[in-house]
Amino acid sequence: MRQWLQNLIILVFLVVFLETLLPKNSIRGFVQLLIGLVLIAAILEPMLALTGLRIDWELPAGAGQRGSVPLEAGLSLRQRALARLRGDYVARLNDQAAALLALTPGIEEAAVQAVLSDGRIDRVIVELQLMPGERQEAWDERITPFIAQFYGLSQGAVHVQYREGGSSGTSR
Repeated sequence: MRQWLQNLIILVFLVVFLETLLPKNSIRGFVQLLIGLVLIAAILEPMLALTGLRIDWELPAGAGQRGSVPLEAGLSLRQRALARLRGDYVARLNDQAAALLALTPGIEEAAVQAVLSDGRIDRVIVELQLMPGERQEAWDERITPFIAQFYGLSQGAVHVQYREGGSSGTSR
């Protein structure tokens, strides 16, 4: 009983101290409610013990440990979400680059694919179908710097390929 009374007095002093630190905004009411519930639970604890009920103030064993199952499941979920997010991001970039290239006069069709390595864009493959009469060499000099700047890569990381249509062959 004496230990309970000492704990209750310490808790009351702690509550008074915490309330002086609370800001004067809307969150103050919620924090006061939470503190009040903890204080009520501390006061009722000996009475509940008489009925055989007990308040367990301890965290479950293993909570917060590195090897716990919920933590590992959360980390796995995070990794899957990040991988999906990266994939969606790269797909959107590819679609945007292909749309920009397709709007360029002289290009009949364009497809762009970024290749990821360790979660980063390592290289970009551009596949173009030029209008009849267009020369590949002229397009290499225009497309490579544009795509390199679009993806934030060096020009050596951009590979332009040509499909049958106006011209054929492969560059870089």
